[in-house]
Amino acid sequence: MNTKTNNIDIDLSDYSEAIEKSLYDQDWVRHLYTDSENLMNVIKENNPNAESSIEAIEFCNNPNIKTFANLRSKDLIDYNILETIMDAGNFESNIKFANRIKNKTIYNIELAKSLVNEYSANTREFFYGRIAPFPESVEDTWKPITTFKLTLDNHDDIVIKIDKSKITTNNSHDKFYNYFENRNKSKDIKRMYLNENQITKEQYKKCRKDLIVVKESKLYVTCASEKNETSKYKILYKGNQTLNHQNIEIALFNPYIKVYQIMEV
Repeated sequence: MNTKTNNIDIDLSDYSEAIEKSLYDQDWVRHLYTDSENLMNVIKENNPNAESSIEAIEFCNNPNIKTFANLRSKDLIDYNILETIMDAGNFESNIKFANRIKNKTIYNIELAKSLVNEYSANTREFFYGRIAPFPESVEDTWKPITTFKLTLDNHDDIVIKIDKSKITTNNSHDKFYNYFENRNKSKDIKRMYLNENQITKEQYKKCRKDLIVVKESKLYVTCASEKNETSKYKILYKGNQTLNHQNIEIALFNPYIKVYQIMEV
């Protein structure tokens, strides 16, 4: 199909049906609650600063009241989350937890679709087809899906995986593979801006201090944007960490962006 834009539909039908059926599978539900990566994601959503804490790691390895209390004693997690994490026998709680996984999967598949659009914008090669979650094992369904199957009318099927630090595809001889390999290796620096609601003055000061002794520093923001009337801070960072999605730079791999410079506007 000759077109100047992509026409790629997001297909969640099989994935949604599988999640709904799995809610009645006791083994699947048990693993949903005890998968350590899944628990860490919940904790990071509540408080990104808890990510590397000993208490958070202990809780994820052994989720019980005692290890949760250690997290709670340092205000690293909200008490209300305990009901969701620990009450695996409550069907409504199971639905809530599964929806958390599903919503993050939907967010990830939107990113994957935007990556294909980025490819097309740079190569002027456009496609018609659909993209769907592509879990490669049952274990993959216990947490947000990061692997997606792209079915196109003028190209072989492509499996795109948004890994922890890179983007990969299933065919090393494919032009998509080469594009994303080059993207992963890119050292281009981006200049983007944050508003004062995205980081506190204390976080800004800490980041500035950390950059004095190290070459890069983790900044816990999930997105940045072009300069506008709300801009408060300017950051410089390696651009392959983010993706332009609806004119906002979205973090691809982590809840943080590693920055090389930060300053007030």
